[in-house]
Amino acid sequence: GEFSAEDYYVGEWQEYRDEYTELATDVREMASKEANFWK
Repeated sequence: GEFSAEDYYVGEWQEYRDEYTELATDVREMASKEANFWK
């Protein structure tokens, strides 16, 4: 198949976004636990 830089970058970005989303979810959970703790 023909190598497409666009496909490559989209794939990289997708991976990065998934990781970022996971991270953001963890942070949000931690923040809500902290908030509950301080209530």
